[in-house]
Amino acid sequence: MKRNGVVWVALLACLVFAACVPLPPVPANPSNPIRTVAVLPFVNNTNDVEAPAYVREQFLKELGRHQYVVKPAAEVDQVLKDQLGITLGAQLDLTDPKQLGETLGVDGVFYGSLDEFNHKITGIYNVKRVRLRTKLVNCKTGKTVWKNGIGVKTVLSTTTAGAAASVASTVQDDKETGEELKPLFGDTILAPWYELPKQQLPQGESAGQDVGVAFAAALGEKLITTALKVPLAVETNAAVNILLNGTYQADYLTPAVRVGAGAVPAGPGGAAPQR
Repeated sequence: MKRNGVVWVALLACLVFAACVPLPPVPANPSNPIRTVAVLPFVNNTNDVEAPAYVREQFLKELGRHQYVVKPAAEVDQVLKDQLGITLGAQLDLTDPKQLGETLGVDGVFYGSLDEFNHKITGIYNVKRVRLRTKLVNCKTGKTVWKNGIGVKTVLSTTTAGAAASVASTVQDDKETGEELKPLFGDTILAPWYELPKQQLPQGESAGQDVGVAFAAALGEKLITTALKVPLAVETNAAVNILLNGTYQADYLTPAVRVGAGAVPAGPGGAAPQR
């Protein structure tokens, strides 16, 4: 069982680093009036206090491919704190896009909310979930010019352990995560679930050991990704790419998969992918 765990950790490391492979820049299109943008602190609807900052950081990295002039997050946070007394995403309703644009010196602002960020481990049923929504608002007009949302999950499974119980857990899990989300600062944004290919966990020599191996492997993954400060890296990477590009591409060797119709509006900060 220990050997199986070591193999899984090695495979996990490959998955994590594959999720961080940079992709080519998105061509610019001068038809968009929004060039300078700020990504505001995400509203945290999870129990993880550090997750919103981590997901926001990954969002910023991917947004950089779209060639927007992006105000650094640290600078955004400092200005919000010093001039508007805002330190949390949930406090952004104390101001409006026009004031934010004038205060931050940008054409547009990205609002965002992290609605799910967890790694559920039971041995029989192990699932990783990341769910987020975002929208881009023109600071001059106050209008939302683009919005999108997605939930990404990966089920970690074994071939023999608790098959019936796993199915029952999946049904219950889908029921719990299918609740309607509250509007994001006035905009209703759907965030449908997209399931990545299942990650096959190592098997034990018996059904009982199978559950033990599954639990140990899932727990080991959670511990190692937390230690590397890349929690739920694969799911976060997929969610951010689907949000901004409407596609998910794990690495250079695999073709992009189109998911929905979300795309950053064409403009100097990036071109919308073809539909």
